[in-house]
Amino acid sequence: MAKSLLKKRTFLVPTYLHSLNQSKRLGSQGQIAIEYVLILFVCVIVAVLVSKELVSRDPQDPGHIVKAWVSILQTVGNDLADAPTR
Repeated sequence: MAKSLLKKRTFLVPTYLHSLNQSKRLGSQGQIAIEYVLILFVCVIVAVLVSKELVSRDPQDPGHIVKAWVSILQTVGNDLADAPTR
């Protein structure tokens, strides 16, 4: 009978410890959410800056992709295949 009492013994967690563990979990979830939002914010800022540099349509300073596209269009437009041979 003593063995069965030892097996059935349960340990009660004081309520103040339970509430501390729960508040730690909630705080950790809040920190994860804040970190996620900050990482998302940094990614958006980097994407905006990169896209401004790459695809800017400013006539004085076009972006790198726009410069390359204009160069390709001019090369195709020259149509060297139809140029008279010497």
